[in-house]
Amino acid sequence: MSLLVKIGVFLVVILLVVSLIAPLAGPFFQSQIASRIGGGDNAPTEVSINGDASSSAAPAQQEEERDYEIITLLGFDAIPAILAPEMVGADAA
Repeated sequence: MSLLVKIGVFLVVILLVVSLIAPLAGPFFQSQIASRIGGGDNAPTEVSINGDASSSAAPAQQEEERDYEIITLLGFDAIPAILAPEMVGADAA
């Protein structure tokens, strides 16, 4: 068998194994990892973007109430584009 065929068979086997394991690992990731990155039951119930508040459904059990305020320091398009950058060589940099 040529090298490309071997690599192709290897990749197909890896994809098959991953597709069989993924449904079994889903509940683990939901309970262990999603809560740490903000996707679990501890997600904030209210979100305010630039003073425009919108509410979402409250979780069944809420440990503590969190208030988040988003502070906008710069307005929309407040950082100007670099239209004419000065190019220098590696020695000058």
